[in-house]
Amino acid sequence: MDAFSCAFDDGKFKGISCSSTDFNHLLYANEVLVFGEAKMENAINLKATLDNFAASSGLSINEAKCSIIFSQNTCIANVSNLLGFSMSDHTIKYLGLPIFTKNLSAAHFQPLLSKFTTLLACWKVKFLSFTDMIQYLKFTIANTIAYWIRAAILRKHCFKSIDKLCSKFLFHGSTSVKKLHLIARKKTCLPIAVGGLGIPDIQSISFGFGCTFIWRLSISNSLIVDWFRYKHVSPWKPSSSKAS
Repeated sequence: MDAFSCAFDDGKFKGISCSSTDFNHLLYANEVLVFGEAKMENAINLKATLDNFAASSGLSINEAKCSIIFSQNTCIANVSNLLGFSMSDHTIKYLGLPIFTKNLSAAHFQPLLSKFTTLLACWKVKFLSFTDMIQYLKFTIANTIAYWIRAAILRKHCFKSIDKLCSKFLFHGSTSVKKLHLIARKKTCLPIAVGGLGIPDIQSISFGFGCTFIWRLSISNSLIVDWFRYKHVSPWKPSSSKAS
């Protein structure tokens, strides 16, 4: 992968610029993201880079697992046909998380809700005691939520749906039953010192990460910080009327 990265840096493939930063690819774990101008000449250079790497290393690109996304008002079918990549509907998955060029809709979070339903309904959890259920919610479920929150802004309906699933699981041991809860969900999320169960509150996790993100924007320099400053001028810029 070091050689693969150097091939992009030394090749003729032209990436994109953001403020003072120029980049044409990102590597993380087993995922590769490539960024560039949507021109036939640039696509030819990209294909040449990939073919040269394949000839040198024996590692070829699996076209069936690759997809391409064009920016708004830009869609060149010839580029997609040349590379052999399928055109995506402005959505890709990166490390199991959805990346969308627009605001994420409710449908994009359905895999998350399905995963929670599976985690809370598997046969292993049926043998947990009440104390074990609390620990299961504190760590397994909370960590899964935190992973998604760090990548996307969850919609309010997701918070409500997850809260309902967790409450049913905690008080009734099943996510399919419909019964009254003797204790409100928000009370179970209070610290033990004030009478709660210490279960992490989803909205509090989201708010906390939002605060740390703004803090990093103000004190650090990185690719995403450069992009935010370049696009929005300032993190304190008032939101537009169309903002979520």
